[in-house]
Amino acid sequence: MSLLKSLALNQTFDSNSEIVEFIKQLETENVYLRRGHCESISSYNNDRRNQIVLDEKFKFKRIQYMCLHFGNHKSRSVKGARLNQNVMPNNCPVQIRFVLNPVSEKFEIKVLELEHKDHPVSAEHVKTYARKRHMNDEALSFANGALSAGAQPTKIRKILQDKFGSNLISKDLINMKQKLIGNLEDDWSNSVSFLDSLQQDPNNVVKVLHDPEGEVTAIFVQLEKQRKLYKMYGKVVVFF
Repeated sequence: MSLLKSLALNQTFDSNSEIVEFIKQLETENVYLRRGHCESISSYNNDRRNQIVLDEKFKFKRIQYMCLHFGNHKSRSVKGARLNQNVMPNNCPVQIRFVLNPVSEKFEIKVLELEHKDHPVSAEHVKTYARKRHMNDEALSFANGALSAGAQPTKIRKILQDKFGSNLISKDLINMKQKLIGNLEDDWSNSVSFLDSLQQDPNNVVKVLHDPEGEVTAIFVQLEKQRKLYKMYGKVVVFF
């Protein structure tokens, strides 16, 4: 029996990790579900209407997994703008909702809708969902490098499509950029610490230039050792 056909209402799972693993296994049957609305244990416990305190180890009280085409698209654009948009939601009802039973301490399936509507279901179709996952290492390295350098996602998208055959949408790249920002903030924090240590020596010169919006545009560092080396050379003409 297939994994999909084995699902039933009130079927139980011991943990969130077990649910995640099961959802991943469903991809072998051309079913790709993403996580939707969830209620964390901390959120549940903080609600004074709930008299039962749940163990934080379960992480979630309620978990929803749904088809990428689930629900209706809600446009946030000004009326009349963005006439040509490619959106995923198109009223597909497929979803699975898990709820933690506080007595048995197991997750139970409480909502089970498995019939896709208004979109194709195939192995090739699933590949278009897991876009980033199917990027080769060279394409992923290029995208991360270009995003770190500040390149526009729309231009990166075209290069990825033309050169690497990776069909990402701009939102994929924006999400990748958001993840990179966290890493870049750590790098910048280390850079600030290093520059601060250089400034402790009054013979060093450190200048940081900013644009009108406060973004760093250039960093100039001149160490005492460097200035001493300059005296070894005559006049130098620099062309830009």
